Amino acid sequence: MADPTIDELHMVEVALRDLSNIPVIRAMDRMVALPRTQADLRAVMDDLELVKQFVAKAIPDSLREAAAQMFTQHVDHVMAHFVSGTGNPPA
Repeated sequence: MADPTIDELHMVEVALRDLSNIPVIRAMDRMVALPRTQADLRAVMDDLELVKQFVAKAIPDSLREAAAQMFTQHVDHVMAHFVSGTGNPPA
C-alpha cells in the first residue's frame, strides 16, 4: 500500500474541516502538539479516537485509505517522540 500523496492528505484535512464538526476540528488542532506527559499522551489518544470515529462515518470512501495512513503515521510519530524521552519535561 503506497503512502498517501500530499494532495490526498490535503483533501482529507479539508474534508474533515469542511464538515464543521467543532469537536473534531479542535481535536485536530490539539494533535499538532506532541505530548510531554502521560496525561498529554492520553489526551492525544482520545483525540485520535474521536477523529478516527468521525472519519469512519463522514469521510468519502475514496479518502478513507489516505486518512487511515495519515493517522497511523501520526500515531507512530507521537509514540516514537514519547518513548524516546523527548516528550518528558525536564527534571
